[in-house]
Amino acid sequence: MSGRCRLLACGIFSREIRWLVRKNGWPVDVTFVDSSLHVDLERLEEGLATALSRCSGERVAAFYGACHPRIDRILSARAAFRTPVENCAEALLGRETYLRELAGGAFFLFEEWARRSRRVILAAFGGVEAVAREVFQAEHRYLLCVRTPCSLDFTDEARETGLMVGLPLRFMDVPLDHLEAVLLDTITRRLEGCPCPS
Repeated sequence: MSGRCRLLACGIFSREIRWLVRKNGWPVDVTFVDSSLHVDLERLEEGLATALSRCSGERVAAFYGACHPRIDRILSARAAFRTPVENCAEALLGRETYLRELAGGAFFLFEEWARRSRRVILAAFGGVEAVAREVFQAEHRYLLCVRTPCSLDFTDEARETGLMVGLPLRFMDVPLDHLEAVLLDTITRRLEGCPCPS
């Protein structure tokens, strides 16, 4: 890798990303965008546009999945390279595990979301818990609570989320190998693939 770039990242794994950047000495400056914006596409687009405007003149790599129907257009307007994954769950778990759990009915619950789940989930369903419960139970069979080596204990918050949406919990501990590989690939492509946009 040569030069330096800006990593624009969803805040869902901010602790993990900071740890990986320090561990590897990657030549990146990181800007995190609020992870709760994924439930409001208009606010997500505004948040990304604002963050990108602050990166003027920098090479930008983006840690984002297909979180917005226009995500690639939004990022390509700034010549930003995006992680080649469907979403953050795939980036962390790897495609095989992600697809297996998805097929089994998982809703992926990470620490960041668990700690804000009541506010974020209810906001997405008009503040009506019964609606949130109905939708979650129609689309999922369980909450897969994913812990990384950087996670703090969010068991209580996970239990509260499970009670709110009426789904049982499963816990999974995962290493950062997949996330590290996805980030390294994206940062490397950004630094070696294109010159800094003018």
